[in-house]
Amino acid sequence: FDIGGGTTNVSVFSRGKTVGCTCLDIGGRLVRFLPNTSTVDGIDPKLWKIAQSHGIEICRGTELSLESIRALTALMAQALEDLLGGGSPLTQSFASPNSSPWPLGVSVDAVSFSGGVGRCYYEKKQVSGIFSDIGSDLAQALRESGISRNFTVIEPLETARATVIGAGC
Repeated sequence: FDIGGGTTNVSVFSRGKTVGCTCLDIGGRLVRFLPNTSTVDGIDPKLWKIAQSHGIEICRGTELSLESIRALTALMAQALEDLLGGGSPLTQSFASPNSSPWPLGVSVDAVSFSGGVGRCYYEKKQVSGIFSDIGSDLAQALRESGISRNFTVIEPLETARATVIGAGC
């Protein structure tokens, strides 16, 4: 999972070959806060719709509670976890336009994270809004998710400056 500010690029490899890839609109900067606050400065329109459909109230200019931040990032982590099981309606709601469909029957043994959220995942910083966004909260949600419990997590040599290999397939 290469999780950046706006998207998560996912690639699956088997014996050194790319066997599948896709892109989901899940990222750390989809909700932005005014510096040193939890006041929403911006939210991605697609994420706003998904949040509303799951009863998470979020609006620009209002303070977002830690409970709401955790609910939103848990939803994002669940969509990524569901993808590893073949996908779900939740996963589909986050699918990027024109992204490749997830290959059927792909079995995943281990996962790794890269990108800015990946870096936060391994550094284990649990400071909500540390970068005036939800990136560190998303990393925490991933550490608490079934992905971390049910799969071997391998830390790559490079996280923040990594680019997912095969995402363009």
